[in-house]
Amino acid sequence: HLHVNSVSAFCFGITKLGPDERILGVVGESGILALQRDHQSCTFDLGLGDAVTDLRWSDDGRHLLLPSADSHAYIYDLSRLECPLTCFECGDAVKTARYQPSNQAVLATGSRDGNIRLWDTRLSSSNSRLNKEVMLIANTHSTSFSS
Repeated sequence: HLHVNSVSAFCFGITKLGPDERILGVVGESGILALQRDHQSCTFDLGLGDAVTDLRWSDDGRHLLLPSADSHAYIYDLSRLECPLTCFECGDAVKTARYQPSNQAVLATGSRDGNIRLWDTRLSSSNSRLNKEVMLIANTHSTSFSS
C-alpha cells in the first residue's frame, strides 16, 4: 500500500500543473484525500461516509472527479475542498467516472448496478449542486455487444 500522510491508498492520480509542477492525489476507503505537491502534503476528510472508488483530475488540474460507494460522484474544486462543487446521484455504488476528453463539462459514471450515466454540468440548476443525468445506458452487465 502507498501511504501519504497515513492514508492507505485505494486509488491515486497525478496531475501536471506546469512544466515542473505535479500534484499527487490519493484517496482511501475511508474517504480521506491526501495531496502531495513537491515536499508538502496535506489531508482532507471529504465527509462522504463511504469509500471513494476512483480519482480523476480535470485537464487544468483544478478539479477532482471522485466517484463514491455512497451512490454519488462528486467534483471538488481544489481551492475549496470543504464541500463538493457539484454532485451526481447514481442510484448505486459508483465504481468509476471519467471526463469526456474533448469537453470536460460532460462526464460519465459507471455504477455497481451496471448502469452508465452521462452528465452535462452546464445543465445544472444555478441554485443546486445536484445534477441530472442526460442519458442512461441501463443494465450493461446483461447487455451483449457485437461488432
